[in-house]
Formats: sequence, structure tokens, C-alpha cells
Amino acid sequence: MLNMKRMVLMLLALTVIMVMGVNTAMAEPRDNVYICHHDKDLGTWELINVNGNSTEKHMANHDDGMPNATTSMSGTTLDGNCEERLPFCGNCLVGHAGPGCDNAACEATVGSLDPFCVDVEWDSICAEGAMYECVGVVCDP
Repeated sequence: MLNMKRMVLMLLALTVIMVMGVNTAMAEPRDNVYICHHDKDLGTWELINVNGNSTEKHMANHDDGMPNATTSMSGTTLDGNCEERLPFCGNCLVGHAGPGCDNAACEATVGSLDPFCVDVEWDSICAEGAMYECVGVVCDP
């Protein structure tokens, strides 16, 4: 009787081991993925290689993102080399009716030089000023 119990326990243990092995084998590993990782100490971004199965978990715990995308926490836009991209200039590069433009930083820059642009109308002179003062500094076209 004791031997029969041992055999049943051994068969049960083997079944559990086999099932666990099959489940583990069935979980398809994903390829490694390159992500942009922010080094808080240096204040820089770097391209790192992480296991594809842990990408989401890693990005949920860090302000990281995929190249040519936006980061998970701060919303920083990164290019393919993990360098920060400036926000879009919007309608700041085109004269239009009404004061101001879509990009607040550009609007403030141009407005500090020519208050007409933010008080009255964002005309072609304001748009030209934005071209020289904003592009590559506070926004990208």
C-alpha cells in the first residue's frame, strides 16, 4: 500500500513537472528589442538592448521609449538615435489671422521681440521671425 502511494505521488510530481515544462516551452520568447533609456545621473539618453519579453515591464518602470517615438512617462519625443526631438512648430512658421501660434515657446520667443505678434496678429513678419528664432531652438518644422 505504501509503495502504491509513493508511485501515485511520483506520477503526480512527474505530471506537474511535464505540464510546467510544456507551459514554459509554449511561451514563445521574443527577440531582444532596442529602446531609448534615460540615464538620470548623466541626464542623457542611450540606446539599450533589452529582452523582448520584459520590454513593457522595463518601460513601465522607467521614462524610456522606443526610438522615433514618445517616452512612457515624460512624453519626451525621441528620434531614431535616442536624441530628443524638439516639438513641432505648428502654425508659427506661417502668417495667419489672430495673435499667437501653436507652439507656446516659439510664441513667447517671437512675442518678446515683436509684441504685435502676440497682441494683434501673427503675420508674415512674425512667421519669418519664428523661422530665424525658433526652428532648431524651441521647435522643428
